[in-house]
Amino acid sequence: MKPKLARILVLLILLLALISGWLLMMIPDDNAEAIAALERGDKKEAFTLYKTAAQKGDRLAQTELGIMYNRGTGTLKNQKEAFKWLSKAAEGGQGRAQYYLAHMYSNGYGTGRDPHKALFWYQKAADKGIEAAYLPLGLLHLTGNGPEGDVEIDSAGLNGQVTLELSGELSSQALLPEINPPEINQGEIIQGETSPMGGQNTSLSVTDDSPLVPVTTDPQAAFPWLKKAAELGRPEAEYLLGQLYQKGEGLPKKNTPEENIEQALLWYERAARSTHVDAQHALAQLFDERGTDQENQSNAFRWYQQAANQGHPRAQYRLGTFYRDGRGTLPNDWQAATWFSNAAGRGHLEAQFALGELYQGQNELGPDYTKAYMWFGIATLNGHEEALERKNVVSRHLQPEARAAAEKLIADWQESSKKAGGN
Repeated sequence: MKPKLARILVLLILLLALISGWLLMMIPDDNAEAIAALERGDKKEAFTLYKTAAQKGDRLAQTELGIMYNRGTGTLKNQKEAFKWLSKAAEGGQGRAQYYLAHMYSNGYGTGRDPHKALFWYQKAADKGIEAAYLPLGLLHLTGNGPEGDVEIDSAGLNGQVTLELSGELSSQALLPEINPPEINQGEIIQGETSPMGGQNTSLSVTDDSPLVPVTTDPQAAFPWLKKAAELGRPEAEYLLGQLYQKGEGLPKKNTPEENIEQALLWYERAARSTHVDAQHALAQLFDERGTDQENQSNAFRWYQQAANQGHPRAQYRLGTFYRDGRGTLPNDWQAATWFSNAAGRGHLEAQFALGELYQGQNELGPDYTKAYMWFGIATLNGHEEALERKNVVSRHLQPEARAAAEKLIADWQESSKKAGGN
């Protein structure tokens, strides 16, 4: 190595060491000790230290304390306390807290569900560079409601936020951004607490009984957030973006239908390769509808198969038709019956009717009029318009004893379906 290059390398290493040391020095003592406690596995001590720092107004500690309450880490799980501390930190400009708070509003964790407040805080988090907020923003604009279920964002993109939060700079009142959160019902305010922004704390403690009003749907507002999330490789965003292109909704510019379908195929395939089952089915449908040539049908077969293997009923039914008709693969009545049965067992009406047809026909499986009668009977009970007529046709081929046996099969199937559904 050349001497000059070696000197530059040494200087860079020293500079990085100085920056790291400066960041550690900027972490408030209680937080640094809490981090050390977590590293040695002492969660209770970490909780106590974060609580001490949080009560002094430290925004990072308030965020971590809220997360610990939400997870039940080092303490009993308490979502109302989680909501209270995350609210304080979010008002103080902590991006991660803003994201978690939005998710609590979206799900009604520790507070009443409120998609409008969820939208507000997801937007704040996104403005802070929290990439995990992009998909929820897209969902809220697209469907009027945010994501449901638990959430983790520790590895989900804190761009530009880590340095500020670790340095403790956001604990300074002078650096707090001006935030105007949506108005909170005064009857929901926790009494006796003081907000770090001044005045009473706007933490909700009870669920509002008023009707839930979803966010007004706007595909055009959803598109840029879904695009950002999709470009980060989020499968759900890739799938939803594919839907927008397929429908031609919310797009920033007018494309030809062919261009939109090409984009839909691209985004569906990205999601499908991440095993997103709805994207696999949507991709198969697009290839299926695109043409009867061998290439399109083979691609449709492949993606129907992928989705069917994950238990997608419509994909299982379509895969059955491909095996029955020899599309994209060789004809195989046994495979067709297998996939029709899988879909029929999940309540797919057309698959139930298709099984009746398969057992009625002259093929590797039949005719087997008892099974044909059974499946036409099940399809009839579930509302298929043609099934009763076909059941009556098949009935002419059965002796009374065989017909009674088929009726018992129908009753047994109904009973097992009720048990499986928990009815």
